[in-house]
Amino acid sequence: MRQNLVEPKKFCEHFGIEKDTELDFVDIYAYQDIPLFLDPFGISAMGTKWAIECENQIATYFQFLIDSLRTGDKKLLLNY
Repeated sequence: MRQNLVEPKKFCEHFGIEKDTELDFVDIYAYQDIPLFLDPFGISAMGTKWAIECENQIATYFQFLIDSLRTGDKKLLLNY
């Protein structure tokens, strides 16, 4: 018995986003969980308003984690 293999859809295909949009770094498979590595330098090098907001969000998130470690809030950290 032969199985029909289905080609997995990428994020852009699934949501109908045009390929010329700058989403190469998040054009992952829509139905798979994979590790995502953010390159802060790559984001900052874009120099767009969106990139600046991303930088701020990333920095805020990691500062939150560092502050939680310093205050010993292990319960909060375990929920992340």
